[in-house]
Amino acid sequence: MTGSRGFFSDRFAPNPNACTQEISEVIKSMYDHPWPTYTQISAETRDRWFQKWVLKFIWDAEHNLIIRKIYDH
Repeated sequence: MTGSRGFFSDRFAPNPNACTQEISEVIKSMYDHPWPTYTQISAETRDRWFQKWVLKFIWDAEHNLIIRKIYDH
């Protein structure tokens, strides 16, 4: 369902967080198939999105697991 401002603007409020914005950009740039929910997206696709997103940020390796969990949440 689209509104006068487009599909996403009717359902999601803008988020000024750089990480969230970059996740959205990665998904938009690599979106090639509709899925009912994020968890129904193949692990391979989610991994490709994550691998592209991690190129934009730097953190200590000790945080890799928690960052991936947060990303997938």
